[in-house]
Amino acid sequence: MMAEAGGGGETFSTRTAARILAVTPERIRYWVKRNLVRPLNLGGRNYRFAFNDLLEMRLAKELLGTRQHIDPIQRTLERVRTLVDPERSVTSLKLVNDEGRIVVRDGPSLIEAETGQLIFDFERSYQPGKVEDGFGPARVRERFEEARRVADEDPLRALNIYSELVGREPGNFEAHMRLATLLER
Repeated sequence: MMAEAGGGGETFSTRTAARILAVTPERIRYWVKRNLVRPLNLGGRNYRFAFNDLLEMRLAKELLGTRQHIDPIQRTLERVRTLVDPERSVTSLKLVNDEGRIVVRDGPSLIEAETGQLIFDFERSYQPGKVEDGFGPARVRERFEEARRVADEDPLRALNIYSELVGREPGNFEAHMRLATLLER
């Protein structure tokens, strides 16, 4: 697999890129034809790809998975390109196919790429598998009752307590509801 030097960096042929990505050259040509990937130099069917192009193709391959249609992925990548600075590459973001929807992670933020909706990440607050001493079920109930007591007189403190509880117990429906009620108020 040889990469050729070209105008400021290495470029890769379609065949080399296909070997690196473990896809067929026809698939890469199809992606180029559909404007999913934009090669550096076009010369008939002799495309040249920069390293960043390879990263975008790898991302497209991961997002496509077993999907047959490229249109949702193409729309998603175009939308993501409009969300980030022009100097910033799409590959600097973490994109994952989450049960049919493409989610963008940029630091602590999660965004559904196709709609632009912000997603709450309830499971990220505390590391899984890390057990803290003194915060068992009795302590959870105690903190929950404390939040209920102080909600009217000190809503910010109650918000902090409910947020902590939701972070520790993402499946606690009542904590989610009380947190949402306080936030709405």
